[in-house]
Amino acid sequence: MNMINVLLLWGVGCFIASATQPGTEGKNPQPFSIEITATKSEVKVHSEIPLRIRLANLTNHPIRINPGVLMMEGGIDPGFSYDCRDESGRVVPKDYPVMGSLGDHPVLASLNSGDVKEQIIRVDRACDLNRAGKYTIQLSMVDPNDPKHGSVKSNKLTVTVIQ
Repeated sequence: MNMINVLLLWGVGCFIASATQPGTEGKNPQPFSIEITATKSEVKVHSEIPLRIRLANLTNHPIRINPGVLMMEGGIDPGFSYDCRDESGRVVPKDYPVMGSLGDHPVLASLNSGDVKEQIIRVDRACDLNRAGKYTIQLSMVDPNDPKHGSVKSNKLTVTVIQ
């Protein structure tokens, strides 16, 4: 085989490898990201547990977001589903069973390309976190731009509740 054929085969191989990253076959990229951080990583029982939510538009066009998103500063946001688990992995009871149920409502807000919206919510108002222990928290939101896309999930975060 001459050098040109070797280089051509190498180039085609690199192109194929870059186009088919493991786990991405047939999946659409997420249109937005949800990042959560704790304002305090350790809190006392029956204390407020504030979380900072950072929602970022990852597309090159405006996206619609649920009307509840970013509208209930300091409280809970019904545009998100809240998954709270204790250190054994068991789901913690929710104080509000309707979380994340706004998917069928009209979308009234948008987020421009590259824009980021931040808010503080109180996860202790969404989930019962009133016992000492470590809790893993993850938020998700149905993609209102394409409900077939499914939910976009945040990172997982651990919060410790102490006596």
